[in-house]
Amino acid sequence: MDIDDFIKTYNEEQASAIGMSGLLVKSTNVMKENLEKLQSMGIKVPILLGGAALTDNFVEDFCRTIYDGPIFYCKDAFEGIEAMSRIEKGDFNTDFGRVKIKEELKKPKKEKVKMPDFKDISMPSRDILIPTPPFWGRRVLEADINQIAYEWINHKMLFSRAWGYSGKGMSKEEKQKQRDEVLWPLYEKLKVEIEKKGLFEPTVIYGYYPCRSDENSLLILDEKRGYFSEKDVNTEPLKKEDITHTLDFPRQERKPFRCLSDFYASDRDDVVAFTCVSAGSRFSEYEKELYAQGKFKDYHLIHGISIELAEALAEVAHKQIRLDLGIAQKEGHALKDVQMRAYTGCRYSFGYPACPDLSDSKVIFDLLKPEEFGIVLGDTFQIHPEQSTTAIVAHHREAMYFSI
Repeated sequence: MDIDDFIKTYNEEQASAIGMSGLLVKSTNVMKENLEKLQSMGIKVPILLGGAALTDNFVEDFCRTIYDGPIFYCKDAFEGIEAMSRIEKGDFNTDFGRVKIKEELKKPKKEKVKMPDFKDISMPSRDILIPTPPFWGRRVLEADINQIAYEWINHKMLFSRAWGYSGKGMSKEEKQKQRDEVLWPLYEKLKVEIEKKGLFEPTVIYGYYPCRSDENSLLILDEKRGYFSEKDVNTEPLKKEDITHTLDFPRQERKPFRCLSDFYASDRDDVVAFTCVSAGSRFSEYEKELYAQGKFKDYHLIHGISIELAEALAEVAHKQIRLDLGIAQKEGHALKDVQMRAYTGCRYSFGYPACPDLSDSKVIFDLLKPEEFGIVLGDTFQIHPEQSTTAIVAHHREAMYFSI
């Protein structure tokens, strides 16, 4: 929902509070933008924040520092109820008494290390074979991935993060009983419902593009430069007209001072892969129906599985890329062969620390043209349908997630 709709409803209803939830990391950037907009308008209404993407430290460092009104970070529904009870009584104490977190927040901040000159930063190994993709440009995955996607769902994340079944305070036996008697039957029931109603309409678009790194930037080059053998690789200095898009990334302020662009070659053409996937628009339509009917639990369950299906599609796309590039030697050689860990390369989504700028999604949209499949980029760079995501894929064997 756009922040202007929040503000309009807040003024019309004289609301006591505004709530925002972030299930995906990319939504936290929008939360910050919304808080900045409210602050600029002089609005100091109590804010309730929640969702799996948030942490106490994020709220403390990036939200409370930019908004003067009270911010309640609610880790679960019970804290949400407690927050509203306090607000109704005029009590704006946002402390829920999380002792461990309070101790963490009191820890002194680590001093930043002086950033060395770029030439003095140790780069990832250059002793690697840069793969040659089977094609250049974009392609739509034509495989029947409806059932394959379910194989790639991270059920632990679905049950605990999306559905909220934490098992906190339970014994090992009780947790297993909950999974066997509650969660797995519920999951199978929803699969049948999704199939019956035709809600899951997966789209997977991916593509390969020549590129080179330039310090903290990744230069995307014309696909016509694509090579199919080592002797065809372009090693000539780049001209301005060779570059079609530029992605700028932040660099770590501590050792090893890593930047996402470091995983690509600078003295020759390399290959970068982009993906855009979607579980389809019918999930959002059905969720609106459930919400309008007051079936909030059903809404919550369907929404959770639809988001995890989108993430599963992103995993499927990444697996296809590893197969294409010949870097799946340690894995099964079929899309259905699930490998969640210890694979070669890394997939980064915009909004995460290594590539935090959501507006960079415009590059992927320019290249992959997902609008042809009903996938669009909103004014705040959120993707619609919500059950969609984009990514940049690095093939380098040392590529990994890192914080800035």
